[in-house]
Amino acid sequence: PNLQCLQKRKVLKFDDILVDVALRKCIVAATPGRVILSADFKHIEFRVMSHLAEDAAMQSIMKQVDSDPFKLLACQWKSDEFKTPDEVTPQAREHAKMLCYALLYGMGENRLAAELKIKPFEAAATRRDFLDRFPSMAMWIDREVKSCTENRHVQTLNGRIRWMDDIRNEEDSGALAADQRAAVNSVCQGSAADMMKFAMIGIDRRLKRDFGDKPPCACLLQIHDELLFEVDPGRMREAVVAIQEEMENAWPGLAVPLKVTFKAGGY
Repeated sequence: PNLQCLQKRKVLKFDDILVDVALRKCIVAATPGRVILSADFKHIEFRVMSHLAEDAAMQSIMKQVDSDPFKLLACQWKSDEFKTPDEVTPQAREHAKMLCYALLYGMGENRLAAELKIKPFEAAATRRDFLDRFPSMAMWIDREVKSCTENRHVQTLNGRIRWMDDIRNEEDSGALAADQRAAVNSVCQGSAADMMKFAMIGIDRRLKRDFGDKPPCACLLQIHDELLFEVDPGRMREAVVAIQEEMENAWPGLAVPLKVTFKAGGY
């Protein structure tokens, strides 16, 4: 099934009765006796972004793999308000997270304002304030757009190229702006996609090497930054060890560690 588009929950109507259904819990492993295992790259695109921007503060946050990066980010950004991450409010955390997405996806002032539930001029000021605290991020964005304008393409960490046909299109400001946003986003998303492919290849080789024709699991599909497996419950530990090692070492040259989290059972 297309699990990528499957809602977590949905209210269904049977005659006149409304039933709240946890749809993903209805998905079970096709192989009798096996369960579904989810292996999820945590914040992989933000980790790639911190590597590319060479921002020391952002990299320091991403190296604390067992902490909430958006709380740490908000704490550094609003250091005059919060002395420790535990003091960070849910709203401040959400704003820090949304600003990261805004940088990653080239979100405009109006869209950012709608997401933060503030006015556009406030969104613009908030974005400037955030970039003032993490100046390397702004410089990296400028570098990527300049490089793309000069070369008419962007390149992932693995050297994969995406051409930008409208990056010099002065006659269509909308198309030009779209390619400028895509220039930044494509480097991060493309590099993250490359790492996922390397991880999948590494897992396949690892399972064949270590377990021959009797592997403890089988990869079913990829959903964005997540891989789903069918796993023998009695061999869960050896499956997790192999998967985690291959995913977290998919790109050894990254300035910050990759982090993978697991969930098992009904998806």
